[in-house]
Amino acid sequence: MTNLGKYNEGQLVYERVAFPTDTETVQAALKKIGIDGIRYEEIFISDYDGPMPQLHKHLGEYERIDELNHLACVLSELDEDELAKFEAIMDGGEYTGSVKELINLAQNLDNFDFYSDVHSEEDLGRLYIQDFGAAQVPEHLIDYIDYEAYGRDARINEGGHFAPGGYVQGGHPQRTPQPPAGPDRSRPGNSPNRCSEKSAHRQCDLRVRYRRFCHCALICRRRFFRLSRCAGSIFLPFRSPSCFSFLLFREWTGGGEAAESECFAPDNNPV
Repeated sequence: MTNLGKYNEGQLVYERVAFPTDTETVQAALKKIGIDGIRYEEIFISDYDGPMPQLHKHLGEYERIDELNHLACVLSELDEDELAKFEAIMDGGEYTGSVKELINLAQNLDNFDFYSDVHSEEDLGRLYIQDFGAAQVPEHLIDYIDYEAYGRDARINEGGHFAPGGYVQGGHPQRTPQPPAGPDRSRPGNSPNRCSEKSAHRQCDLRVRYRRFCHCALICRRRFFRLSRCAGSIFLPFRSPSCFSFLLFREWTGGGEAAESECFAPDNNPV
């Protein structure tokens, strides 16, 4: 931990702290580097050291001390295999955007599968076919299988990746629930919270049915214009097949103005 104020004055004053630690040790280190809460208040992390270099790449200079200590506590409870899995997952670059994400990742390692002895697509193909029985292969054909191609397809389908420690697949650790989204600004005065699920499904259904009518109007375009010439002014308000199909659609659904307001107005351009 380094005193930011003194660093800006040209002095490098720091103290090494081993995590996990306790409050008394942190307070003593802060006092030693001159953090008094009056003239000098801020610190930054000038260097990280430890047995997990892969972890240091995802830690910044201005991380919170309490979060770093929490991460160290969680990692201290993992065994050697779990730490190897943790490092392999970090190599993929996901769930490493903050110390909180790293803590969340370390607490959800069970959501991932890690095979430490698999380092290539051929190894992955052999693992799935020979060990897991993913495909039934007669004994006399076992040496004629393209394991590399099978492993490549499996990796792509699973979204897995090869890390220095082995093969990792799976994921999606549980995350902290996000707050509900705000009002839909694209439609003034309208809020998603005010729309019931039933209404949302009905709007979707009306849109689909309207598009089907537009498609039918496109297919019957010639018939429509033939009718408009025969009927004269009767069809004059219907300037396009899209407009005609929308009005027919509104009458068919029995919605009248309600259907129009719940769905949307027809496009200005013909289908």
